[in-house]
Amino acid sequence: MIEYAKPLPAPDLDTKPFWDACREHELRAQRCSACGRFRWPPQGVCPSCYSWDFEWAKLPETGKVYSFVVVHYVAVPA
Repeated sequence: MIEYAKPLPAPDLDTKPFWDACREHELRAQRCSACGRFRWPPQGVCPSCYSWDFEWAKLPETGKVYSFVVVHYVAVPA
């Protein structure tokens, strides 16, 4: 069998706290400090109240999956 080293995402300033939490086996998301709404993907301003204040809140360890995506790649390019 061929071993494949999966490519890892390159964290930027917006996503680094998310990936740092993943390394600690935690799931975190931005939560607006003004209105309390969660937002994903990470961004500088809250789309609900336009506040710039946020925190990286730890998410519960259980929940419901409403949607998912499976990405398939072509094995041999045409």
